[in-house]
Amino acid sequence: MLHRYLTIVPGPPSFRDPADPLPQTAHYIRPAVVDQSEDPGLASSGSARPSPGRPKVYVTLGTIFNQEAGDLFQRVLTGLATLPADVVATVGHQINPIEVGPLPSNVRVESFVPLVQMLDDTDVVVSHGGSGTVIATLAFGIPQVILPLGADQPLNADRCVALGVGIALDALHSSPTAIREATETALTAETYRARASQVRAEIASLPDARHAGTLLECLTQASTPASPA
Repeated sequence: MLHRYLTIVPGPPSFRDPADPLPQTAHYIRPAVVDQSEDPGLASSGSARPSPGRPKVYVTLGTIFNQEAGDLFQRVLTGLATLPADVVATVGHQINPIEVGPLPSNVRVESFVPLVQMLDDTDVVVSHGGSGTVIATLAFGIPQVILPLGADQPLNADRCVALGVGIALDALHSSPTAIREATETALTAETYRARASQVRAEIASLPDARHAGTLLECLTQASTPASPA
């Protein structure tokens, strides 16, 4: 029933596991974050590099699992603090940035910065692997380090590894050193950025949300399954 008439997928076809294909009624569209990034009104100092010329790493554990992550924020930021990079982490409105603990000057912790602002000027994203974060990061062609905590996150991490766009780590047991080394690899190994750029091009070639609107209009008029994309 879920796929009988129309399935709209805001992401690239390659991200779907070949072992679990969607039906012929599936149509892929470009994630909205791509078009939002072109809005000049979104420009903000929140995404600016404190040190021009240095790589920038963005850290997020989302807006739900960030409250159930235990000491993961501390382990991630302790490891990344030793990188020759600027690190920006958003911890969510429910967590006071001060709770994360004292950190060196190259690490900045904020409650919230719009995702599109962060991704527009970031070299690697370290995250929990939520679908919104992963797909948006792919849309910007950015390599990823994923520490999945639950829900769909392990599946997303597996797909990123299979596509060659990121590295997956054990969220419960990864040490600060392991997180640092994985992030450094994602920063320096050209293969991750090259593959992420290929997926970015795939996403950019998809129709935008207006196509989804057209499909919905056609469905209400014809009441028949949407033709293959």
